[in-house]
Amino acid sequence: MQPCSSKPQYSLHTTRSWEFLGLEQGETKPIKDSWRGGDLLSKARYGKDVIVGLLDTGVWPQSKSFSDEGMGPIPKSWKGICQTGIAFSSSHCNTKLISARYYLKGYKKFYDPLNRSEDYRSPRDKDGHGTHIALIIGGEKCTCSDADKLVAIDDAIADGVDVLSISIGTEYPLPYIEDSIAFGALHATKKNIVVSCSVGNSGPEPSTLYHSAPWLSRQCLPGSLSPQKAKGKIVLCMKGSGTRIGKGIEVKRAGSAGFILGNSPTIGAELVCDAHVLPATACTALLIAIRPTWSSAAIRSALMTTAGLKNNLGLPLSDESGNVATPFAYGSGHLRPTKAVDPGLSQTLVLARVCFFAARPPIGFSIKASPSVLSFDHVGQKRSFIITFKAITQMLSKPDHKHECAFGRYTWTDGQRFVRSSMAVSLA
Repeated sequence: MQPCSSKPQYSLHTTRSWEFLGLEQGETKPIKDSWRGGDLLSKARYGKDVIVGLLDTGVWPQSKSFSDEGMGPIPKSWKGICQTGIAFSSSHCNTKLISARYYLKGYKKFYDPLNRSEDYRSPRDKDGHGTHIALIIGGEKCTCSDADKLVAIDDAIADGVDVLSISIGTEYPLPYIEDSIAFGALHATKKNIVVSCSVGNSGPEPSTLYHSAPWLSRQCLPGSLSPQKAKGKIVLCMKGSGTRIGKGIEVKRAGSAGFILGNSPTIGAELVCDAHVLPATACTALLIAIRPTWSSAAIRSALMTTAGLKNNLGLPLSDESGNVATPFAYGSGHLRPTKAVDPGLSQTLVLARVCFFAARPPIGFSIKASPSVLSFDHVGQKRSFIITFKAITQMLSKPDHKHECAFGRYTWTDGQRFVRSSMAVSLA
């Protein structure tokens, strides 16, 4: 898709691909999970029939990465079209690049006619950004209207996408009521479409987060992201200031479900492999392929609550300084996609009959859950519970600790599967 915006102008937020997800085939080290990396990929059929839509500058269909060699037929649920235009014919679509559209009506209303030396009146990409994003799935100025973006998102919903990636944004963050992408994404989310948005190239100053609507899935330096805005989303972080691993740790601290690490213009197309503590968007597509009936909330919950708290040496996770990390550094923990496939319990999904509460309370606090046992009669049944914290006397007698956070975690388990959530508590 090619977006085309009324003031304020939107910029392209460049992304890059993922490398470290623990899904390699042919792993030689023993894995205790019932699912191995290669098994998960095979079971997910490598994301077959999962449709990813992109709202961007278009596509260059001649790229070999869009070859449909070995691809099966287009999913029967797909209702999209291959819109023709300058230098783009219906033959440029195939069973991998299954659809393309472009949008100009809103642009022509607010701006002069399109300068054909700068762009095509078609889905063809002249900038290169849209092609890059499409090739990796997970800036330059672009001028596109709110009306065109909303129509593009509506078309993506009607056409039948499963995941929608949007890597454009304004020069400065907008409140919800002025952000057309937030409105469009809300409609997509209501249709159970996972929406992945970039967070921009600004920061780490306060209030520099783009696309902060809670239903959206963004430089990510320590303390720069708001958990209230980033929780459960897939975040785009740009390389540059700070460490690559540190950016993933910050996104995890904010409670996000995943992130994409983007290259700045000075870095170009550099690609390195890092042991990130967060998943990239590919994990979402794989889980959708394996668990097509799960809601987007269930997928996010499964990724987060099955995360591990130890590194590959069996030691506690550490921060970038080498110290034992806290939930503010690792958030939910280290992604374990082979466990996320079978979490046992999630925000909207139940696979176990009885789950028992266990906790490692934050130092200086006691904790209890009511009820402490959750019983279920059928898959998908919902149960609610309340967690109560109580400060012990010694904590109350130390006023200098009032604004300090203490950390812990609680777990629901059926004896075989462990669904963990991290906690951070401070005195009011």
